Amino acid sequence: TWARPWRLRHDERSLYDKSLAAMASCAAVRLCLNSAGRRLQVTASVASPSGVDQQALQRTSGPLEFELYVDGEFFACKHVLLQESQHVIFDGLAEGVKNLELWLPTCVPLDVHQID
Repeated sequence: TWARPWRLRHDERSLYDKSLAAMASCAAVRLCLNSAGRRLQVTASVASPSGVDQQALQRTSGPLEFELYVDGEFFACKHVLLQESQHVIFDGLAEGVKNLELWLPTCVPLDVHQID
């Protein structure tokens, strides 16, 4: 199973030009979590949604940036090249319950498979 973050309402996608729909299909969202864990691991892969301009998406490929904020403060940034499903890991989180904000990359559509 997976979830695909999307910036436009999915049911209205046909109202937009395919190149705009391509950019709107890019994740560019944040995930907000509460956790007492010392580590955050996200398993994700690059998606190829139908009905969007695939060439527009290819022009934005490159290292993907995942940013993590803990209790509103910047914690770390990970740059990864996603081809297959891959883990993005943030280690060394402080003990105790904390608010986590994980910002997903802005340049590609993602399928998020798992968050641990």
